[in-house]
Amino acid sequence: MVTQNKTGLVKQLIVRYIQDNFLGADSPLPSIEFFRERFKCGTTTVARAVNELRKEGVVRVQNRVGVFVEDPYVGGNPGRTVGISIFHPDALAGNSFLLSALELELNIHGCGTRLFVCPKELVEDEYEFSLFSFPGLRHAVETRSIDALIHFGRFDADSMDFLAEKRMPELFAGFLARGNKNCAVWDYERILNEMCDCEIFRTARKPVIFSPPSAEKVLLEVLEARSGGRPFMNIPLPRMLDRSAVLPSRTAVEKFIAMPAEERPDLVISFSSGLVNALLFQLALALPKEKLPNVLMTCSKDTWLTYPPVSEMRTWVFDAGDFARQTVRQFLQTLRSGKTDAGRIFVEPQTFCKKIPSKSKERIVK
Repeated sequence: MVTQNKTGLVKQLIVRYIQDNFLGADSPLPSIEFFRERFKCGTTTVARAVNELRKEGVVRVQNRVGVFVEDPYVGGNPGRTVGISIFHPDALAGNSFLLSALELELNIHGCGTRLFVCPKELVEDEYEFSLFSFPGLRHAVETRSIDALIHFGRFDADSMDFLAEKRMPELFAGFLARGNKNCAVWDYERILNEMCDCEIFRTARKPVIFSPPSAEKVLLEVLEARSGGRPFMNIPLPRMLDRSAVLPSRTAVEKFIAMPAEERPDLVISFSSGLVNALLFQLALALPKEKLPNVLMTCSKDTWLTYPPVSEMRTWVFDAGDFARQTVRQFLQTLRSGKTDAGRIFVEPQTFCKKIPSKSKERIVK
């Protein structure tokens, strides 16, 4: 078992050597003795590693000539390292789930991951970041100690120019495609347009949207275009600047509860399932279920909640594992082809409609 572990490690180190030295197909590899000295291991271990790489199609062996590179990225891209940059991973539960799922999926495909976290405090209305604020990230790009970069949060123009100059493949992971050339997203803009196609939106007297701050401008543009001249209300969610906050949307819920009944919207649109949960439970204490607003919302499969019964609730369910599988598969295909642009990857959530007709039992329609 020990020998097998050593062999696997040397395999990864050989592929890492190929990538670090930009060895393409047909490039000759150094001798077994070279790798034995470099990796401080036995000749037999190196020979086993080379033989396994030959079987996997990474190298080919020509008797009495030497070992040559065949395809260092075949069979799950062994040896590749993907950097992931994130601004406070505990500041948003959705990003934490995505981060864990992406790391796991990359590891399943034989890739290593390296995490870069910006230590500085969040600033109100700051949604673009400099990669130079992430310790070690610039050096990793310059030295090619990472082969690609997945980033949560948008980089500023100087950072994007630097990545392009270094030909570093990059991919934004998040919730909005607009403004992102290469991205993997559950796209809030697309989802809101689907919400506006629903019958409960078209018949609503007065919708309200609880808008996440980073997407507020885009979402209000969509609602303005799709509302048909009807009034709608926007209650912006506060930015989570305090990472210890239990319910950062509490103020938004209290504002809704405080409205006079005749002015209160009859349809809630939200991209925060926790907010909807808190809102409906507070309303349910004072109102009969037929007076509760209908709901259009997104929620995470990883944080499924129970809600008081409303006449109709349609949900767009995010699955972090599905997001990671689709993203990693397409991103690695891009890297294998030698390209730097992955384009836009739209991960579609599942949609569920929950209706409670009067005087009948609850039913679930997929």
